[in-house]
Amino acid sequence: MSRPGDFVPLAGAREIAATLPASAFADTALAEAVTLERALSLLLSHRALQKEADRLRSVLAELCAIPQDGPELDLALAPEVAPEEALRLLAAGMTRAAKQETGSIHPQDMADLTRLLCGGRTKGVLHVVGTDGTSEATEVTMMLIDAELDPVRITFDADGDATIHADGARYVCLSPDQLELIAARSQEAVAIWEEISAREDALLEEDGA
Repeated sequence: MSRPGDFVPLAGAREIAATLPASAFADTALAEAVTLERALSLLLSHRALQKEADRLRSVLAELCAIPQDGPELDLALAPEVAPEEALRLLAAGMTRAAKQETGSIHPQDMADLTRLLCGGRTKGVLHVVGTDGTSEATEVTMMLIDAELDPVRITFDADGDATIHADGARYVCLSPDQLELIAARSQEAVAIWEEISAREDALLEEDGA
């Protein structure tokens, strides 16, 4: 066999293929020597890449001081997650690890993680709440997570004008996409306010009757 320092997938595949009986893959595409060598090469490459991926995962977890089996690390390394979003997930994982001794919630996926940061609400979705338990104090609000993983509360008035609340933070850092989302939600907020107003008028008419 090749020495470890000289090993390359194709050379290793040829050495393995040479040890296999010629009839081992009869009546299959692998019966052809070229195809067999290619398949073995891909298998060996995948194994080598998987070992390197596991090593990099371990190093990343150590660097960020988060568990290797943590949900944030799984999400950050998912192929469809952009690097900037992955960094936010890793930062959230560090925050969670720091609070773990206090019995904080362990999010199981991205939706749970963002909902946790948003106080139990789904980010980017309008919610109707009563600030003091009365219908007159109804508030149309939406939660976002800014670039520094801080929850941001946005309220909309009946005209669709948005107010951004830092809620204790010194400032908020919103992306252009988030600003566009706020603008889009303002029209939805107007429709919600109109529905609330119509419902209240109907109740007043019933009381008057």
